[in-house]
Parts: sequence; C-alpha cells; structure tokens
Amino acid sequence: MQKENRSAYRKLICIAGLWLGLTSSSFAAPEAACVLGKCGLPILQCVVGKECRDWMGCVQECGDDMMKCPSVCGFYYQSRKIDKVSQCIFTNNCVELEFEKFPPYIPSGAELETLEGVEGIYWFGASHGGDHIFDFSCQRFEFAPTHPGEHQVHFSVPITLHEDTRLTSSIGTFSQNPSGSILVKYDNFTGYHENWYVSKRTQNTITAQVCFRGESSCYDYGTIILTKTPFPLIDTEEMNELETSLEQSHALKFEDFGLSSIADCD
Repeated sequence: MQKENRSAYRKLICIAGLWLGLTSSSFAAPEAACVLGKCGLPILQCVVGKECRDWMGCVQECGDDMMKCPSVCGFYYQSRKIDKVSQCIFTNNCVELEFEKFPPYIPSGAELETLEGVEGIYWFGASHGGDHIFDFSCQRFEFAPTHPGEHQVHFSVPITLHEDTRLTSSIGTFSQNPSGSILVKYDNFTGYHENWYVSKRTQNTITAQVCFRGESSCYDYGTIILTKTPFPLIDTEEMNELETSLEQSHALKFEDFGLSSIADCD
C-alpha cells in the first residue's frame, strides 16, 4: 500500500473510530455494547459519507427528544447506508422502541372506518396530542390502492435544517388489520410502525387516532386529520359532520386542534 494511501486509510479509521465513540455515547451501556458489537461495520461504512455523519450529528443533538427530533433527522438525511445502520440496530434489538412517557393506547371498541375508496392527495391538516407530533406544514399523502385492503402512500414534506430546505419523501404501506385498524409502515423507518384507528371519513377529510408500536404496547401518538382542501373552503354541512364526530369519538372540539398550513403547498 502506498504511503499516502496508508495515511489516508489511518485517517479514515480515526474519523470512523471517533464517530463510533460519539455514537456509543448516545446509548446506555448495554445498548452501546450491542450497537458497537453488532453494527460496528455498517457504522464504519456509513460514516465515510458526509450525509451519514450529518445524520448521526443530528440525532445526537436530539437529547431527550426520542420522537419528533429523530424523525426530522431521519427524513432530512437519507441514504442506503443510513438505512443499513438503522436496520442493524433494530433487527439486533440493540434499542427497544419503548417510550414509557407515552400512555398505551387502548382502543375504545367503537366501529372503525376503512380506507376503501380513498385515492389521491390528502394533506396533514390538524393534530391534537402534544409537541411530539410531526406537525410540519405541507405534509402530502398521495394514496394509491394496490390490493384489497392495502394502499401505497407516497409521503413528502419540506424540512428546513441549518437554513437549507429539502423536499423529503418516503413510501408508506397502509394495510387493513383484521381488528379494523390500519397498519402503517414506512420504507425508511426500519423498526417503526403505526396503527391508525380511522374514526371518521367525510368527503374531504380522514380523522384517525394514531398509536406507534413498541415491543409490548401501542403507544398513544395523538389524533390527526388529513384533508383534501383547506378547512375554510369546506362547506358548513361537512364541517358540522366533522366536528360532531370529533366530539363523539374523541371528546374533542375542532378548536382544540393545532392547524398545519396547507394553503401555499404544491
């Protein structure tokens, strides 16, 4: 090996070793041992790229925020090598998706609606449940039926970090569960999935209670409303129908929800 190549290789190992150390500091001792023991090679292969290093740096800055901030990092920074690291960590059970600060969601047993007939573009219009909710403006869900009881959903959202905006995207599979809920999995969030309990569909809206899966429970994420059109443009009769369902199914009023802007979204 030529001298300059050996020098470059040693430098690369030093950089990777530093990042392995920084990565391990983000986990408790048993988790760190698992991450380094089982996933050291994927991490080494990942940190040679700036996208991966920036992703790791982003996650390390999240602190105690284990929901919204890592989601932002995961959407903003995307690569196959990042996916391999995430997949390794979760498939080897190095990190448990157990978020005890969120209460387990207990279904009410009320009759649920399906997504049969849903097609086209919906926007994330409103949410209720807390600061952890991914409530950014211009979240776009494009529903396309693939099989009976299943939709492929192209999800996209503009995210700004360090004054740079990226239009980020993911492919979700929405599948009908025998229980009536909708199982949601995204292609770039290995180890994470959701259940949507669709309580009401109107001509322009879909209301769902969402929980996210851990090892033993499905944790309550919050209530969301997707809409085809800005709420001020929905006629009074349909808004009354929506508001009645919110009170009956969720004991909430429409004004309890935080609104996400969709007026200037493409």
